[in-house]
Amino acid sequence: MTTGTGPLHYELRQFTECPCPRHTPRTPIPAAPASHAPSVQRVEPVIDPSFRLASGNGRTSFIDTRDIADVAALVLASPPEHRGKAYTLTGPQAIGYHEVASRLSASLARPICYEPIGLLRYRRELLAAGSPPDYVRVQLLINIIAKLGLAAKVNNELPRLLHRPSRTLQTYIADHRDLFSR
Repeated sequence: MTTGTGPLHYELRQFTECPCPRHTPRTPIPAAPASHAPSVQRVEPVIDPSFRLASGNGRTSFIDTRDIADVAALVLASPPEHRGKAYTLTGPQAIGYHEVASRLSASLARPICYEPIGLLRYRRELLAAGSPPDYVRVQLLINIIAKLGLAAKVNNELPRLLHRPSRTLQTYIADHRDLFSR
């Protein structure tokens, strides 16, 4: 999930803020939920067809990672045109995680449920699963941002830059069914 936080984002911002080049696509809104794929992947037999997050009823403007790559390629192909500019990229629609579960269920033809849990439980589950502490901290921040409604922002920056609509969550799910079906 791409959120614009964490060490990699910091390093990219440092690189893009040096004198050459002077441009950066920023993605503070989470990307399509590939990072949640392991929690909804099919395991025979399916014991727990749900995913648990600490995002509450918050909505998120998911952005497809391919759209992020397309904007990055555009910016890198024409550095002078983008010098000194920063782009906040969002997906085309803010969606709650219950709706994400519903869309996954329809696409995978099996029930998937979203179970909102508390931050401490989510932290414990991530650590128990062997997630590195830095990853856990980033995931907690992502969930807090979503829970507070701060990830629901939608703008038209990406369609304006790419001269085409943003990819939808439904397109992402259809194109990556295998991620959720293993």
